Amino acid sequence: MESSRISFRLLFGWTLAVVAVTTLVVATALLYQLRQPAPAETRVQEVVLTTLQNEAPASFYVTGTLELSATSSIQHTKYQPVLPYLPPANLGTTHAEARLPGTVTYGFDVRDLTADHIRLDADGVIHLSVPPLQVLSAEPDLAHLQIASTHEWRAWLTRQDGRAAERDALHAAQRALRRQAGQYLAQSHEPQLNSAEALRHLLLPAVQALGLASPTFRMQMESGLVYEVRGTDAAPLPVPLREGHSGW
Repeated sequence: MESSRISFRLLFGWTLAVVAVTTLVVATALLYQLRQPAPAETRVQEVVLTTLQNEAPASFYVTGTLELSATSSIQHTKYQPVLPYLPPANLGTTHAEARLPGTVTYGFDVRDLTADHIRLDADGVIHLSVPPLQVLSAEPDLAHLQIASTHEWRAWLTRQDGRAAERDALHAAQRALRRQAGQYLAQSHEPQLNSAEALRHLLLPAVQALGLASPTFRMQMESGLVYEVRGTDAAPLPVPLREGHSGW
């Protein structure tokens, strides 16, 4: 009987010891995870740059597209020499107008982004100075081109000049499309919003892999406007915080 009591006590003691050791191991592991140091700033810089470079092998990272329409007007006046020492005769004026829709792609050059433009705060906030947005391409939609020409008078003499005026109007509209896109990028906040959101989607998984479960990005645009985007926000677009001074 006494032997059974001793065996029970030994078993009970060993059980308590195992439970205590297991509890200590689990607690130590949890404490280690809670106290695990945040990733160093240099590591965050490396991950951000590498992720962007992998996404943009041609050095240009596309952050959005625009649907624009440009209009141009051209005027050609036809002159014909008549007699020596006399001014040439005016054969009439041709007016041509072209309306050209197109798709504009914009983004920024990854080569303009360096480690100096990426900063990690002690509270885990990632600051990113976004390079200036640029127009990558302006592709005209020739299928929906609208072009027309009118002749002032003597149309039968100016038909060839009318076709030349239409060609010039088309070329002018193509140039205007790219120029208008550049103006839109400089004046509108929407491309900046789209770019900040595109960067959040791209960088969030890579940054989370470093141990930042719910990082906050503060992105400063060339205009000085700063957007704060939290990694787990459900909102589709970031919200402008303040006006500042761009580092570009």
